[in-house]
Amino acid sequence: MANYRPKQFAQHLRSLAKSFVSDMNDALMDSAIEAQNHFDESFENEGFNDGGHVEPWEPLSKRRISEKGHGRILKDTGRLKRARKRRILPPSNGDRIARISYHREYAALMNYGGLNEEDRHVPARKFIGTSRVLNRRIKSILRTRINRLFNKNFSIGRR
Repeated sequence: MANYRPKQFAQHLRSLAKSFVSDMNDALMDSAIEAQNHFDESFENEGFNDGGHVEPWEPLSKRRISEKGHGRILKDTGRLKRARKRRILPPSNGDRIARISYHREYAALMNYGGLNEEDRHVPARKFIGTSRVLNRRIKSILRTRINRLFNKNFSIGRR
């Protein structure tokens, strides 16, 4: 347990505040990467993981399998994965922002279904959205960072 004089304690609090901003920026970056990995798992699992179970995608038709030469869903061109952009915006006012986005129209078509440019029906194959599993992972990242920062014992007093 550390003992601080009032001026030392004030300095320590300033140091904690500075560390907090830096650690939270890092935690948010880690969370963005965790989100990207989680959504990438949808392609590997061929379904969306929400709440610990995977909502499987509708299988391909026999005709579509014969056209593609394999039965893997959303694996023929890689267009959707290539449409993903992860940008790390430079610090402004001490904040960094990580943004993961997909090409809006194409991603929406794959995620929610609809008609493609050839007027063919594309079934919904959810790969991105709100996930309790991902929320738990992000909370764990934040909790770990906060505990690491504030898990210091100290007391205020005069010597």
